[in-house]
This record gives sequence, structure tokens and C-alpha cells, in this order.
Amino acid sequence: ATFFGFISNPPTHNEEIDSLIEVARTVYSNEEYKKSLQIYNSIVKLSEEKNYSKGKVIGYLGISGAHYNIGKLDVSTLYLIKAREESYAKNNPNILYSISVREGLNLHTIGLYDEALKKYRESLKIASKLNDKEDRIDKSYSVYINIGDLYQLKKQNDSALYFYKTAYNSSTRD
Repeated sequence: ATFFGFISNPPTHNEEIDSLIEVARTVYSNEEYKKSLQIYNSIVKLSEEKNYSKGKVIGYLGISGAHYNIGKLDVSTLYLIKAREESYAKNNPNILYSISVREGLNLHTIGLYDEALKKYRESLKIASKLNDKEDRIDKSYSVYINIGDLYQLKKQNDSALYFYKTAYNSSTRD
């Protein structure tokens, strides 16, 4: 209804989904992965009904993270692929960064180091395009650490040391 040009808006379905996302994130951060999985699945279902791409992406990432933490990396990767295909992800560098890093972690965890390295490098490229300097540095730092870990696992200690030093010095770089 309008009153003198003001429109009163009841909560939208997207706001309902966004509030569920906050609940799921809290449950997930408390390491209650199975419970968070239920909530993230609900988020995806509601988001599919409303064709809410953001909700689907956040839901897919939550499902992927929960499966990663309970050791189901194949399922985790499947949901990362689903998230990457959504329009919300394609237009959001922070989400694309998150997807690339998580794909790298899944590959890293199962020992596919060269493939993980490709995903980590992809995430570095994405991070370099972020506008927020502090966010860009933080994201790059964590990827450099992961790359250093990969090289250490591959017994390439000079390369590992290079990336650890790069991470350490990244806060003074621009």
C-alpha cells in the first residue's frame, strides 16, 4: 500500500532466504556440519523455487564446505561446480575467488597437487582484481601459504620457501 508516496514492503522471499543463510553460517561456524547441511539444502530448495541465484550459490558453497569437513570431497566438488555455473557467481569476484580456492583445497587434499596449483593460481588472478586492498592482500596471503604447502609436499623446498616469504611480505606489497 502507498501512503503519500511511501510504499510499505513486506519481507520478500529473498530476505527470508538471506536470514536463513545467516542461521546456516552460524551453525556451520559452530562446526555443526550435518545440521548446517540441512539448512543449506533448504536454502537451495527455496532459492530454486524463487529462482534466486545468490541463494543457490551461497547454499551450494555451504553444502560444499560441510561435505569437505566430513570428508566427502567428491560431493564438495560437485557443489562447487554447480555454484560456478550460477549467474550470481559469474558476476561476483569474491564468490569466484572462494570457488577457486575451495576447488584447489579439494584437489590439494586428495593429492592432485598440479591441478590444485592451477586453481590456486586462478584464485590469485581473481584476488588481484578485488578493489578492497586489505581483502586483496588477505586473500592473496592465504593462497600463497597454500601454494607453499603444495611445494613443500612436492619436496620442492626452494619454491615452498619463496611462496612462504611472498605470503609474509604480502602485507607490504601492492
